[in-house]
Amino acid sequence: MPKYRTHTGFNLLLLIPSAYLLNRYVGLEESILFSGGYIFATYFMSPDVDIFGSGPVRRWRWLSILWLPYSLLFSHRGVSHTPIIGTLTRIAYLGIVALIISLIVVRDTGALEGWIRAHRYELLWVASGMFVADILHIFLDGAITWLKRRR
Repeated sequence: MPKYRTHTGFNLLLLIPSAYLLNRYVGLEESILFSGGYIFATYFMSPDVDIFGSGPVRRWRWLSILWLPYSLLFSHRGVSHTPIIGTLTRIAYLGIVALIISLIVVRDTGALEGWIRAHRYELLWVASGMFVADILHIFLDGAITWLKRRR
């Protein structure tokens, strides 16, 4: 399996042509939103957050404790390493955490819900970037594993 730095470098290298093509054929705003989601997923929400203490989890610093329940719920290379579904589980998990924090701090989820509704188009582009970053992560895991087995 590739190390965290290999995943990060691979993803960032492939972001350059992706962002360029999106900017050229779709638009600058969409390219920026996609790239933001892609970078966020690469650094903070990769499929490896299912390993407590992994590079992506450590990047959360003192908030890394938020990922402990996730790592207990999902085994490594299980659901979290499934294209689309894995990304959705992490987005849903983080959404639940945000909802709980919203209930504790603000005692109301209406503001969070309203913000999500008002920005659903932008959030779709951010999520798209996250999906692509995760798919590339999973592809690299599979390719390296396949190459090692061939030796």
